[in-house]
Amino acid sequence: MNREQKFLNELHSPYRFIACVFTGLLLTGCATFSQDGGLGEVKSVVQKHIKQEVVWPKSADEQATISTRVDEMLAKPISVEDAVQIALLNNKSLQSSLYDLGIAESDIVQAGRLPNPKFSMFYARNHGEYKIEQALTFNIFSLVTMPKVLEIERQHFEKTKQDVALNVLRLAYQTRVAYFNAISTHQQLDYSLQVKRLQRQALS
Repeated sequence: MNREQKFLNELHSPYRFIACVFTGLLLTGCATFSQDGGLGEVKSVVQKHIKQEVVWPKSADEQATISTRVDEMLAKPISVEDAVQIALLNNKSLQSSLYDLGIAESDIVQAGRLPNPKFSMFYARNHGEYKIEQALTFNIFSLVTMPKVLEIERQHFEKTKQDVALNVLRLAYQTRVAYFNAISTHQQLDYSLQVKRLQRQALS
């Protein structure tokens, strides 16, 4: 084997190894960002129980649009369905939990990124022979544990979507209870005022 062939074989061997390792990892599937951050799946669960819309504002303009919509709804008599919709649009705690979806999805994407390898090559002359030295370094622990970490983050993302859906349904239920309690309290107050007026009229 001449020097040129020996050089090419030694040069190509680490790349062949890299290709084998990375190909195996890529077969596990690459994690990428979805179009809606998982909100669509949350909506599909929620809409089986309520008809109100769940909105995730991601910009100042979208938030301004929601604020305008809430103001318009508050400017007219509010039904129980309106009250639930206003709560879903305007509840800060719910909006915060929606952003947890984005964080959980980011964790998946981050867990699915391959660590950057470092490759170096140098040659040395020894007794008239040129010897090619190559070094390939990367975090082998990250490569080995990546599939497991990726699966853990995916499970966490699924749990986050379930938690957000439960938060939406819980808020809708609590809003309905509060609405009917307020109506009941208002009716009791009207009844008490009517009784007092009748008593005054009887005494006069």
